[in-house]
Amino acid sequence: MTAVPTVQVVTLSLTASTAVVRVDRDIDPEVVPELRVALDEAVRARPRVVVDLARVHVIEATGLGILVRARSAARQREGELVLAAPSRFVQTVLHTMRLHTAFPLYESADEAVEDAQEPISPA
Repeated sequence: MTAVPTVQVVTLSLTASTAVVRVDRDIDPEVVPELRVALDEAVRARPRVVVDLARVHVIEATGLGILVRARSAARQREGELVLAAPSRFVQTVLHTMRLHTAFPLYESADEAVEDAQEPISPA
């Protein structure tokens, strides 16, 4: 029996202020365990977590649940979780589940990372 090499679908990279979790395919039950681990590590590593969904077209309920859980964990640590480049389908799911206001959305991961690095101006 030959072993089939596994391909990493979820990657985590860190900037000075942000953890970026990139998902390279649709979020289904097979991807969820890897996504859960990456999000847990990201939330522990940085106050701001960007989930790059540029290569995700579809998200299933278990994947959505993992994002909600990670968002809660980030908020408990006084951080935030944002979504970058969500597909039309993902946006529709968020809206249908009334979560469209729960996650800040960005056009790209780069934009989300840059936004985190801009100083907050006093009011």
